[in-house]
Amino acid sequence: MALPVFDKEEDVPEAFKAIYEERDGKWHPKATEVPDVSKLEATLQKERDDRKEADKRAKKAEEDLAALKLTKKAKENGVTDQQLQEIRDAEALARKPILDENEQLKAENLKVTLVDHVRYLALNFGVMIDRIDKAMKDLAPGPNGRIDRTEDKKGFLVRDAAGKVTAETVEDFLKITYKKECPFFYKGSGAGGSGAGGSDGDAEEAPATNSAVMARRNADIAGAL
Repeated sequence: MALPVFDKEEDVPEAFKAIYEERDGKWHPKATEVPDVSKLEATLQKERDDRKEADKRAKKAEEDLAALKLTKKAKENGVTDQQLQEIRDAEALARKPILDENEQLKAENLKVTLVDHVRYLALNFGVMIDRIDKAMKDLAPGPNGRIDRTEDKKGFLVRDAAGKVTAETVEDFLKITYKKECPFFYKGSGAGGSGAGGSDGDAEEAPATNSAVMARRNADIAGAL
């Protein structure tokens, strides 16, 4: 199973920096190093959780400071505690629609970014143009999609056929694993459709997957074609 590739050095977990090197503007695992992938996954998750918690604490500190400044100013101007609370409640009520709209827009933008990215890569790695829409229903987005955003929304993750998150990169998954699971979506598969004829000769051996789950998935997808 391939180790992840990082865009920046600071994204590489501290415990694993010694086994990574910069190539072509990104940070790749050194070819001679084969560490325990499960340990790397656990380290990555811990760093994501720590970063998320630190962001929460920083935001809370900013809000507390703003509240203290407001209270001090109110006291200086003779505003009672009850009046101050009424002001805060009114402000919160006025902000809620704006915050809700911002969250909705943020979620929609992330979804568009994910779909566009996966679609581009899938086409680049040989998925046929007339079958890309059907493939995308299986790939992303959503809780059951094979490709999704990481929890911190800064990267992408891949799930296996059983729905378990793996350490495989999106590129390797689309080029190797998914091509083996669903060859009828790809050029050179002999399954018909634009670009289906011939053989591209680039297929590599994919990691083993749950055969029963894969068989059901293939049957569902093939029936939709």
